[in-house]
Amino acid sequence: AAAEAAIGAPVELDEATLRAALDPAACAAARLQIGSSSQAAMEAMLAGLAATLAANESWSEAAQERESSAEAALLARARELL
Repeated sequence: AAAEAAIGAPVELDEATLRAALDPAACAAARLQIGSSSQAAMEAMLAGLAATLAANESWSEAAQERESSAEAALLARARELL
């Protein structure tokens, strides 16, 4: 009735079509564009995030090493001046 009022014609759906349309997993799997919720898109996004995280962890470790080295050099210079 609502469809007929909205578009002027009845809409008929069989039970299988309606069940498929209401199945969240099927809906997610049907979304194939980049950034969608399909399994392939999610796996690609997670792989990209893992690579970004690894790069950031590597940068952070190197930054910590540079900070420690700079602190050690600063303390050594301070001892020289005393």
